Amino acid sequence: MNSHAPALENAIARHRQGALDEAAAVYRDFTQNQPELAEPWHLLGVVEMQQGRLENAVALFREALTREPKHFKCLSNLGGALYRLERFDEAVAVLHTAVRLSPGYVNAVFNLGNALLATGKLEDAAQYFRKALELRADYPEAENNLAEVLKLLKRFDEAASVLQSALARHPDNALLTKSLVELLNGYMPPPDARGPLAQAQSVLQGVAVGLNRGGPVSGEDVGVLYRHAKEVLEGQSFHPEIRPTQLWRGVTDDPGCQRHMKVFKTFNAIPEYCFSCFKVQIEVPTVVDLFKLFFVFDRVELPGDSTRKCIVETRPGMPGFYKGLIYCENGSDPHVTFQTVKNAVEAGVSADALVALKRGCSEFPIAYPEYAKITEDGAGMMAYPEEWRRHEDHVDRHMNVYSPPLAFDSHNHPNLSLKDVAVMRTWLAYAAAIGDESYLAITGQPVAPMVLKDRPPFQLPGA
Repeated sequence: MNSHAPALENAIARHRQGALDEAAAVYRDFTQNQPELAEPWHLLGVVEMQQGRLENAVALFREALTREPKHFKCLSNLGGALYRLERFDEAVAVLHTAVRLSPGYVNAVFNLGNALLATGKLEDAAQYFRKALELRADYPEAENNLAEVLKLLKRFDEAASVLQSALARHPDNALLTKSLVELLNGYMPPPDARGPLAQAQSVLQGVAVGLNRGGPVSGEDVGVLYRHAKEVLEGQSFHPEIRPTQLWRGVTDDPGCQRHMKVFKTFNAIPEYCFSCFKVQIEVPTVVDLFKLFFVFDRVELPGDSTRKCIVETRPGMPGFYKGLIYCENGSDPHVTFQTVKNAVEAGVSADALVALKRGCSEFPIAYPEYAKITEDGAGMMAYPEEWRRHEDHVDRHMNVYSPPLAFDSHNHPNLSLKDVAVMRTWLAYAAAIGDESYLAITGQPVAPMVLKDRPPFQLPGA
C-alpha cells in the first residue's frame, strides 16, 4: 500500500470535493491491483452508496470486511446501507458490532439509533440518540430523531423541549422546524414552556375566519383567512423548504398502508384488506375551491369522524390537481358517507365539484382496471385472488414492515395550526407552478412557484 498511498490520498481528497467518478476509478484500480487492501473496497462502497446503488455498496462493504473484520467505519456504513434498503434487523446487528468495536464513533451510534427506531425499539433508540448527543453536543439530526422517538412514546413535553432547545441554536434548520411544526399540530406546550413557534401558533389559533360557520364558504373568507395567518407568522423563522402538501382532519388511523403498498410494489398484488377499503374522492377546479373544501372538511360531521384530507396532486402520472379524500373506515357505510359528503360539498364549495366513490389506492385500478368497479350490492366487483396470499405472507415474514404507533388520536385541533398554514403555503406555490392564477385572489400578489416534475399544465374543466 505504501507505494500507492499518495494516489489513494489524492483520490480521497477528490472524493471529499465531490468528484465521485474520478475517486471511484482510483479505488477500483486499487481493488484490482492490490485486492488484499480493505480501504479501497470500503471507499468504493461509499461512492456506490452516495450514488444510490445500495446493493453494490453492501457487496463492497462486505468485501472490505472480509479483509478487515474490525473496520468499524465500514461496519457503520454497511449498517447505513442496509437501513436504506429497509433491511432493518440486519442493520441493527451490524451496527451493534460497530458500536461495540468503537463506542465513541458517533456515526455508528446515530445509525444504530435510526435502525432501532425503524424496528420499533423506541426506548433503545432514545438511548442511542442521547449517547450520540453526549459524543457530539451540537448534533441537530440526533436531537430531531430523539424528539421523534419521544413523540411516539407520547412524552410530548420532552419532545417539545428538545426541539425548541435545538431550534434556539439552529433557527434556520428546516428539519427541526418541520418536526416542531408536526408536533405542535397535535400538542401545545404549557404557556411557560412555549418557544417562538409555539407562541405564534397560540396566536394563530385565534384566527377562525369562516371555519366554524354554516353555509357556503366565500372566496373572501379564504383570502382574509390566509392574510391573517400570514400576518401572525411575520418575522417567524418558518423555513421555505417546509412543503407539506396534505391537510388532515378526523380521527387518526393506521390501516397498514405502508405494509399494503409494500405488497403491491413488490409483487404487483393488491392486499386482501384493500378489497374492502373505500374512499370518497372530491376533485375541485381551482386552489380557491380547495381552500373552501378544507373549510367544509373542518366542520363536516361524519360517522366515526372519518379520516379526511385535502391535497394537491404531485405524483407523476396521476390525473387531477386539487383533491379531497374521505376514508370510509370503522364500519361506516361508504354509500351513506358518499351522499353525506356530496351534500356538504355542494352546499359549501360548488355544485360543479366532482364527487365519486373509489376503492383502495389510486395506483391499484391503473394496474387492474376491473378493481375500480363498485356496486351497492357488490355484484360484479373484482374479488381477491387467493394466489396473492402467498405474496402477503412473504412480506409479513421476510420484509419487516414496521408501523410506528400513532402519536395522536385525532388530526383535529382548534382553528388553524402552523402545519395548516404551511400546507396552505404549499398549495399556493403549487397553483403558481401549474398556472392556476386563481391563487392571486387569495394572496393579492405573485408567489414563488414550487418545483414539480411530470405534472400536466393547469386547465379548467371544460376549457
